[in-house]
Amino acid sequence: MSKAAQPLPAYSGDALRHNAQVINYARGSLAAIAGASAGILGLLGWQGFIYYAIASTILSGTFYVFHTNLNPTKYFVGAASVWVDEVVSNAVSFVLFWTLFYGLVHIYD
Repeated sequence: MSKAAQPLPAYSGDALRHNAQVINYARGSLAAIAGASAGILGLLGWQGFIYYAIASTILSGTFYVFHTNLNPTKYFVGAASVWVDEVVSNAVSFVLFWTLFYGLVHIYD
């Protein structure tokens, strides 16, 4: 059978939506926790954004290895969904918690 004749995989819309919600919930929680910890640690400028990038990469790697068993196309339309979906939109939550906790902890330094 040639490559062109292979059938396309079938995806359930409900399952894809659920998987996207799970990863979005995890990224939102990560943004809040990482932002709070970056604020408590007193990270400033690029250090905080690099901290978020590292935390997000670790979360994506965890999903890629443990939740999809190195086969993300079984659960998502593409592998990029595991690595980049909702990273930028949750960065706003990260900055919110980062500045909140930095202000709470380091306001009188």
